[in-house]
Amino acid sequence: MPGTRPAGPWSVFNVDGVEVPYYVIPFDKEGVCTAPATRRHLVDAAGAGVTDIYLFSHGWNNDWSVVEPGGMYDRFIDGFLDLTRRHGRPRPGARPLLVGVFWPSIVLSSDTGPRMAAGGTVDRAAELAHLDAVSEVAAEAVTAADRPRFYELIALDRLDDAELRELADLMLPLYQDGDDEEATGAPTPDGVVRDADELVGLWREVGSAAARDAGPTVVTGLPPEPNDAPVGDAADRPEAAGLFSALDPRQVVRLATVLIMKDRAGRVGANGVQAMLHELLDGSGDARVHMVGHSYGCKVMLSALAAAAPPRNVRSVLLMQPAMSYLALADRLPGSGGTGGYRSARERCELPIMATFTKKDVPLRRLFHLAVRRASDLGEQDIGVAGRDVPRSRFAAMGGWGPGGLGGHVHDVVIKRPADGPYDNPDQPGDVVALEAHDQIDGHGDIVKDVTWWALYNLVAMD
Repeated sequence: MPGTRPAGPWSVFNVDGVEVPYYVIPFDKEGVCTAPATRRHLVDAAGAGVTDIYLFSHGWNNDWSVVEPGGMYDRFIDGFLDLTRRHGRPRPGARPLLVGVFWPSIVLSSDTGPRMAAGGTVDRAAELAHLDAVSEVAAEAVTAADRPRFYELIALDRLDDAELRELADLMLPLYQDGDDEEATGAPTPDGVVRDADELVGLWREVGSAAARDAGPTVVTGLPPEPNDAPVGDAADRPEAAGLFSALDPRQVVRLATVLIMKDRAGRVGANGVQAMLHELLDGSGDARVHMVGHSYGCKVMLSALAAAAPPRNVRSVLLMQPAMSYLALADRLPGSGGTGGYRSARERCELPIMATFTKKDVPLRRLFHLAVRRASDLGEQDIGVAGRDVPRSRFAAMGGWGPGGLGGHVHDVVIKRPADGPYDNPDQPGDVVALEAHDQIDGHGDIVKDVTWWALYNLVAMD
């Protein structure tokens, strides 16, 4: 992160002679805003005749480069603004304002994470990145008294059965004490981790799944930008050599970071972004607020919206490849009286929430339900929407399978390109539009493109 900057916009875009200020508001891992002067400047600017506020959140595994020139925010905004130049501004005469949330979503010190095989030589940068991850997991998941033994076990090249179970005992609290936002009022389901033996079984199950998929996305849980395409032949990749075996303690650490970042996204959204959202809604008159999230950034956005009733409703929400339970928005979880933890977000949005999903998102389609399997991560299975695959697990991800548990309140739509024309407005607040993107979105990070810009454009343009 750069040095101290004066309070104000990060940059200013120009759209047909109209200046569009772009703010970046950073938060720490507990959701405390670390640039309060810039936040105050933002809230003041929002009350000065702005008509549309765009609030973005990046997802997993992004460092400060996400907001630098050429970073994901820059590319998404540039593409969206270019689309408005070609198709006309979605709201003629509008005065927009852009806000990018930055939160510490990366444990590893490199952009892609260390590429460590089961054995052999590891370069110094990769080793330092691994040490970053170990320290983070120790601080978040292991008691101070147990950390010396944790560090000893993690330092081993391989673990025997007794050592593996001992490590599971030390890390068990992480798998039992998650946030409770994605499912409320639900009993503890089958498949969750209850003891160290079940945790060892989970690690082995993930290892088997990773061996089948043998893709680099397995290593960091979710892939870095811009996509999750394999690099080189599968047999040549360090991930293929390690096969995500639970016997390799480094891979166990990496799996733990998936849960840590998921919980952190919820805290940042519910604590810091929620307060800022309320300030923007309260201080911007009748300006429309459009929320956009990617991956765990969807959890940031929905946590901000669901944590407490806002002063007024936001206008729209676009979830791009949400890394969260496919039942997070559900009316009811089958087999229980509970609802999706973000059910209230649907009533706090004027337009139906839009969410993209694709079967080409390998981590969310084939691995998320194994890595994220605590009682608080619950999604129930046996919910099918006509024309859509039934998730293989009650813990399935929305970005891989689409939103479920909505009955007649979900609209299944194939995601559109600009040439396909505008979306029909369901005009039913509280509903959800599931954007099936199997042929358009090719991986978890493949969201900087015309189909996502067009979805946002249509939400902004809807009367």
